[in-house]
Amino acid sequence: MGSHTSKRLGLGLLVTSLCLHTVCAFSHDIGEESHKHTPTDATGSTANRVKPETTEFSRTVLPLSVRVYEKLVQFQELLEAHETDVEKLSEAQRVLDDLLLNSEDLNATELGWIHRCYTMVARKFDDLSMLIEHFTKLLNYRQGIEYKHEFEALEKLSQLLYSVKKHDEALVYANQLLDLNDSDVPGTILIAQINLALGKLEEANNWSRTAFDLMHKEQESVDENSGTKILSVIEELEEWNLAVDVLEMMVTRFPRTQYWTKLGELYTELGNSEKATKAFEFATEIQEDTHQLEPE
Repeated sequence: MGSHTSKRLGLGLLVTSLCLHTVCAFSHDIGEESHKHTPTDATGSTANRVKPETTEFSRTVLPLSVRVYEKLVQFQELLEAHETDVEKLSEAQRVLDDLLLNSEDLNATELGWIHRCYTMVARKFDDLSMLIEHFTKLLNYRQGIEYKHEFEALEKLSQLLYSVKKHDEALVYANQLLDLNDSDVPGTILIAQINLALGKLEEANNWSRTAFDLMHKEQESVDENSGTKILSVIEELEEWNLAVDVLEMMVTRFPRTQYWTKLGELYTELGNSEKATKAFEFATEIQEDTHQLEPE
């Protein structure tokens, strides 16, 4: 019994190590064999608008068999060897192909691992189609992966589909993402972007305002990329007052010349010359400070 437990623990540590060296890797406690299971709902998501920070999700995450584990270790070694020998990447992919030859013998957790590993190969090949294919397949086995990994897969897949202009499909997965966490700012912004791309201007407007409200509540955690994305949507919609609100928030968190300048221009357009003058002054001051810091 002690030997078996030790072997499983060692397997868990090694699999976790395998994940840390890869971009898309996910991990779970390989030693945990029994979890409570939340049934899948009609949308395919295993949660219904529940915030991850307040709820612990339980999944039927099964252990890897010795055969699958050994193959994944071999895969990882080949993936690392690819850094100095490009042919190793194709060999790594063949290891995964071989595992899928007997897919009927694999459990959902093992299949989830394998398709996540395919996404690692796809990133190395810079193959968007392959990435989309295997994130989609990974989500077919969401009942065997942990909640946070389902969320990550939904996030990546919806973004990828949006990037290749498959907007209807992207919207399906983005909505599933918000089923898991309806206060996720990037997901909310993505839905606004997708609706704008689909020409659904009213929906895009509503989602933009929802995104801004979420960002306003948690300003300290707002990243600059999210701010520029939602600002772009709002400008396309020509919602100038909302654009001012976003920029006022952004210059507080990210006091950059371009944001102060744009804010001054919007104030000017809206007829608030006093605020416009102050915004332009701040922009100038930032430029002067930047010039002072430049090397001679």
